[in-house]
Amino acid sequence: MNSPDNTTTKTQDSNNKGLLSDCQKLIKTYPVFNLICTSALGALAGLGASYKFIEWKVNEVAEQRLAPYEQIFSGLSLNQGEEFSEAARVFQKLIASKKIDTLPDASKNLAYDGMLLAIANSDDISEFRGPIKKLKDKMIESGEETPWRLHHLAWALMRNGDLSEAKKYFKKSVAAYKSKREYVASVDPSRGLIFIALLENNVDEAFALGQELKEMRPSQYRSNFDLIAEFKEIQKSRSFDSFNALYEKTLPTTIDKYIAKLLETAPQEQKNQ
Repeated sequence: MNSPDNTTTKTQDSNNKGLLSDCQKLIKTYPVFNLICTSALGALAGLGASYKFIEWKVNEVAEQRLAPYEQIFSGLSLNQGEEFSEAARVFQKLIASKKIDTLPDASKNLAYDGMLLAIANSDDISEFRGPIKKLKDKMIESGEETPWRLHHLAWALMRNGDLSEAKKYFKKSVAAYKSKREYVASVDPSRGLIFIALLENNVDEAFALGQELKEMRPSQYRSNFDLIAEFKEIQKSRSFDSFNALYEKTLPTTIDKYIAKLLETAPQEQKNQ
């Protein structure tokens, strides 16, 4: 942004010097012009200051209007770089301010969706418990329960330990994706339901959901070995540590039982292929 000191005021100063010289000549010849020139120069000086002030105010207003867009861009860039916690803080600051109210609906939704993605993948979900509730309330009030939003809200709720609510929103996400015939995308929330079953120490339900995944996406899940391999990758993810912290007494044992059950039927699968 331009500062108040720019080329416009320098050009104005040059013009002032020419006028001052002309006035001095007139005063020598006609003393009555002394009062006239003094008034004119005073008005001109005030006009120059007005130009300077107006430009500064224009720049200030422009900066204020651009600021929320810059925050959105910053948050999206941080999400892209997987700096999710910092992105969540940027979006949280924007949404907490009144600046977001000045944005069109499309930009507001971009900010809320960016915040939802960031929180769902943040390092420490406990830092954002308040915003999770606000995002859920907003989605319910607006009626804009897209399958993508439902899935990420469910993931955030699950990481926060609210399994009952998380299960509800994962199921709604699966149903919403299937209603749009987006069966491939419905795999993501279905995977979330498997995770909840394991967190609830329900190995049989997790196993049944895994078999449904194979039916929905046979090219990705050709056998139980693919389910096992994917789950082992999930165990390496940054968010898995938070699950361990919440369910350290049951989760490791449940996972072992789940993998063992998948391995039990794996040889039979190979015979059938």
